[in-house]
Amino acid sequence: MQNHMLCVVVFALVWCPNPAWCQSSHTLEQTSFGLEEPVEHPVPLPQAVLEKLRAETRDRICPNSKAAKDSDDSWFAASEVTLRRGELPALVVKAENACLRGANIGPFWVFRRSKTGYEIVLSESALGLEVLNTRTNGYRDIRLSAATARDVLIGVYRFRNGKYTVAIKRTRPISQ
Repeated sequence: MQNHMLCVVVFALVWCPNPAWCQSSHTLEQTSFGLEEPVEHPVPLPQAVLEKLRAETRDRICPNSKAAKDSDDSWFAASEVTLRRGELPALVVKAENACLRGANIGPFWVFRRSKTGYEIVLSESALGLEVLNTRTNGYRDIRLSAATARDVLIGVYRFRNGKYTVAIKRTRPISQ
């Protein structure tokens, strides 16, 4: 029995020498988010993130809604995603409350987690968000997409200087 346990431990160390790198290999993480699709692996929002979201959305919330002043975590949906190997999981957050959305567009946020807390590294409105396997400065790239009556808009965001900024913008006509 002891030899069997030793083999399991040795295999784990050889297969994954740094457990932080392999943290997401044991769980399937959601990498594609649609504004109108449910989050597959929801996680509760930490209070600090909720406070930042309230500050970000204060001017966008329905002005006549009493609930607007008391927005809670049900107004948002979040899932953890690995942006950089060896770092704590980040949060991808999307708006759930209709007051925060437009027609086929709504806010998405990405919060990078560090030992000192959460920081917003992306805040954009789109119809969909995809965390890509390509990387810039060690961080996974992010693609946002939106649609109008005539065009599909696509932006690829790359991590530079502590946040995600648009690197590529494309517009494609919707084929009829």
